Amino acid sequence: MFSGIVKKSFDTVNENSAITLFFVLFLIAFNFLLPYIFSAKSFVTTVMLVLCAFLFTAVFIAGWINVLKESVDKEKIKEKNFSAIFFDGAGKNIVPVVVSLFLYLFLLGIVLFLVGRFAQYFFGSLDFLFKDILNMTPEQNSFMDYIKKLSVEQLYVIYGWQLSFMLAIAIFNFFFLFMAPALAQESKINLFLKAFWAFKNSICFTFKNFIPVFGIYFLICFISGILNIIRAITMANIVLAILFLFIYIYFVAYTIMLIFNYYEQKNYCNNGTDGIREDEISDKPCEGN
Repeated sequence: MFSGIVKKSFDTVNENSAITLFFVLFLIAFNFLLPYIFSAKSFVTTVMLVLCAFLFTAVFIAGWINVLKESVDKEKIKEKNFSAIFFDGAGKNIVPVVVSLFLYLFLLGIVLFLVGRFAQYFFGSLDFLFKDILNMTPEQNSFMDYIKKLSVEQLYVIYGWQLSFMLAIAIFNFFFLFMAPALAQESKINLFLKAFWAFKNSICFTFKNFIPVFGIYFLICFISGILNIIRAITMANIVLAILFLFIYIYFVAYTIMLIFNYYEQKNYCNNGTDGIREDEISDKPCEGN
């Protein structure tokens, strides 16, 4: 089953250029906006630009998840106008997506606050680090030289905090893994409540298929970790850095498409792997469902 879904996801992204095209256009526009946010000279301007970036991201997600949902039916990709599908999704999904982003950020803030208290209790305070960074000279190697001069106890505190936050964010995102396909599902529920409905469905789906979902998430994190290591190595070479950027864009597209395909397939096939052949994934609901 899983190998078939992976193959279908690769084929879908390769055959439907709209999936990566919309994502690339979003990245270009968002990176164009970022310098203005960081260089804004007034608080009001910064807030307005951040709000614009937030809404722009929400519009993109609202349209993109509609494109991904319509791409699940691979056999009919060439028959669809994905520009119209994107803008249709941007209109009908914008409210649930905005509420979902607020829900995500609110819950993430609570989790990070609790993890910070946990890390401070078990590993110690990071006050020394913030104080030293503020007094640090703007030389390129100052931070690396500073890290090398830290004591073992101070490094233990830093690594403890870092590991705590990495694990907390990884676990937190695990429960939001299927939020996007759940949001893209058609429902008659109130638009402002749809985000909570999708979150509940995402959590239920994750626990119902816990072992395979954990395997998928672990594989995604593992490959992402390898790609981040490669990015750090190739960052100095502009050609390799650009090549890696395209690889990472396609990796994100393949990953999101895999999540949508798995969610749709499991929802349609109530009998699990019994209704799916290993070498072929059907785009239609399983018989008897």
